[in-house]
Amino acid sequence: MASPAMRPLTGPGAFAVVMATCVLSIDTATVGWRTSSAVLCGLAAVAYVVLLVAAIRRLATEPRTVRADLRDPGTMFAFFTFVVASETLAVRLASTPVAIPLAAAGLAVWIGLSYCLPIMLVGRRVTGSGLRDVNGTWCLWAVGTQAVASAAAAIAAVDPTDRTALAT
Repeated sequence: MASPAMRPLTGPGAFAVVMATCVLSIDTATVGWRTSSAVLCGLAAVAYVVLLVAAIRRLATEPRTVRADLRDPGTMFAFFTFVVASETLAVRLASTPVAIPLAAAGLAVWIGLSYCLPIMLVGRRVTGSGLRDVNGTWCLWAVGTQAVASAAAAIAAVDPTDRTALAT
């Protein structure tokens, strides 16, 4: 099991740093601060890779802990930070070859979480309602949905005549 000090790197909400950094990168690009935007994008990309490796390692070495986080109403929606991180990075890198794989990864996890989490929440074997234990992280579900749409729009805008880009 990971030490408590490693929890921010491996926990379900770990990708929040990538989300925030990508948003700042996109915004600084919008106002013309190209160097700042490029540095922030680079930081976000490095953080994404490091966190992805840590998440895969955690999944392989601590599957029970991951399942417990997925079943816990207080942490289950934090997994959407991976979706938002993938999709915002895809938006920022929309004109590059990595945009579609990033968007596809985010979409695949979004589909899985969107169907599985409500079932797990409703099907909890506890006294009372699992809904009472849900915190504000449920909003990440809506943010993830918006991010999926934003990435699809950004990728489609790169070449509006290529209708197959998102279908591949």
